[in-house]
Parts: sequence; C-alpha cells; structure tokens
Amino acid sequence: MKVIGMKPVRPEQIQDTYEHDYISLCISSLKKYKRMKKYSKRFIIILPILLEIIPGNAQPEENKYSSFLRRTLHANNNFWVRIHAAEALISNNYTIDAEQIFRIELDGNGAEKIGALRVLARIYQTGSHKYDITVKRILHQFEIAQSRHERLVALETIGKLNLSVSNWDIEKLAQTGPEGQMVMACWVMSNSGCPPYFDKLVDFIASGSPKQFRYAAYSLRFMNRIPPEAYFRMKGRLDQVDKGHPFRVYLLSALYFHAPRKDINTYKKQLLAYLDGEKYEKYEVFEVLAARGDEGSIHLIGRKFEEEKDDDVRIAAAKAYLIHKHKLQ
Repeated sequence: MKVIGMKPVRPEQIQDTYEHDYISLCISSLKKYKRMKKYSKRFIIILPILLEIIPGNAQPEENKYSSFLRRTLHANNNFWVRIHAAEALISNNYTIDAEQIFRIELDGNGAEKIGALRVLARIYQTGSHKYDITVKRILHQFEIAQSRHERLVALETIGKLNLSVSNWDIEKLAQTGPEGQMVMACWVMSNSGCPPYFDKLVDFIASGSPKQFRYAAYSLRFMNRIPPEAYFRMKGRLDQVDKGHPFRVYLLSALYFHAPRKDINTYKKQLLAYLDGEKYEKYEVFEVLAARGDEGSIHLIGRKFEEEKDDDVRIAAAKAYLIHKHKLQ
C-alpha cells in the first residue's frame, strides 16, 4: 500500500520506545511537507491505522496497546476518557504534548481544567518549577470552584497526586463538609501528615453511607502505605460487607494493593471475578493490577482487552498490560 505524499518510514524507526514512539515520528515526518502541512492535524488520528496495515510495518505486540491509547487520546469524544488515556501513556513513560492537546480546557476554569492540570502535574518532575506552578493552579481551581462537583474533582486530584497542602478550607471540609467532600478532604489531610484524618478516613469504611464507603475505600488504595492496624480493620470490614454490595470492589482493591505477600492470592482471586462485572468494577480491577503489578496476569489482561467494548475500561487494561510488559523486560 502506498500513501501518496508521505515520506517512507523505515520499520526500525517505528519501534515504540519509552522516549519516542512511532506515531510522533511519523507526524514529524509528515509536517516536513508543505503541501501536507495543513492536513497534518487530521492525519494525527488516522496515522496509527494506516501504519498498521502497511505491509512490512507490522507492530510489536506492545505497540497495539500504546497505539490504542494514542488514538483514544486524540479521537475520543469523552473528555475524561481522554484524560485517562493520557495518564495511561504517561504512567508507561510515553511522551505526549498535553499543553497542546488540552489547550482549550487549560484556557478555561472548572472540572475539565483540573483534569488537564492533573495530567500536566504527572508529566512535570516533582519539585520542578513547572510542577510547583501546576500545583498552585490546581489549588487555585479548588479555591474558585463554583460547585460541589468542581471542589470534589479538585480534592480527588490533590489526593491522587499525593500532595501535601496546608489549606484551612480543606481542613474545614474534612471536619464538617458534605459527606463526599468530607471523605475526599480527609484523604488530602491524610497525605498532608495529619494522622487523625487518616483514622477518620478508615472509619468511613464502616459508614452506612454508600458514598462515604465508596470514596473512603477508593482513596485508601492510593495511599503509599498504611499502618498494620488500618489494614486489619479493612480486612475485618471486608468480611462484613455483603458480596453484592455495589462498591465492595473498592475495598477489595485497596486490600489487594496493601496486602502482605501471604494474603495476596486470596484477594487476587476475588478481585479477578469482578472482570465479569460492571464497567466501573472492571476499570478498578485493571487500575489496581497496574498499581500493584502482577506479571502473572498479563495474558488474562491481554485477553480481556480484546474482549472489552468500553474504551475507558480498555484504557485501564492497556495501562496494566504495558506496565506488566515493561516489568518483564
């Protein structure tokens, strides 16, 4: 197959590496030609598809996943799906031009800007000037939030980035805020070195409020480490939670992430059963498999990626597959 107007790309040039992937290389080649220049943006989306069908340009297995993430990042209509694709690429050391891709959202305010800033924070090195500026911009979005939803998105972003902040408004929410924001604020305060708020966060897994249970269990999975007593409280709570509980997967995920080696297989077996569950359950399973790392599941992840129809779930599966693949190399 011949693509008119495009400079040939040698197969060895399109080996996807951590530093540079073949799509970026081809886009760069494309832009060298003046008559194609004005069409370059639309080619960004279809280039991966073209390259996959050019004889002699067969991709390594790994590139199937990174190419899917690239296509989704550029072409999906759902903003948060694109954010997740960006984060999946970044977590596997692929480069993206986030400032350009999310330039519209970064020029505005609100939840989508916070999501775009979260991507930038993941790109910039911790402690760098750009990173510090991005963190300040996220905190500013929290301070000017116009709705509970925006504040919740800001708190989740601060929590996920494991930022240590000193903010009276966040501490106040951790004490007396609405149920969802209270849990997320306790997450932030826990990251900021305030043990009483971590204890309160663990208390929420015993809450009768499904929202508080969900947010608390979800946030505990993102903690770098938890004290043994907290782990045993979580373990005891799982035994009490009905297997049909809609958010049980989040507590199970947190336990799997923090489990000592002797407990890991017990939680893994239960966790993998959720790969036949709801979309959010499947997504969470792939996310924690990526976070904890389990090379033994790579073939299952690859099969589930092929079977899955939902792009967001496929993103989480692709992320997990690539992380495991890199660990095996």
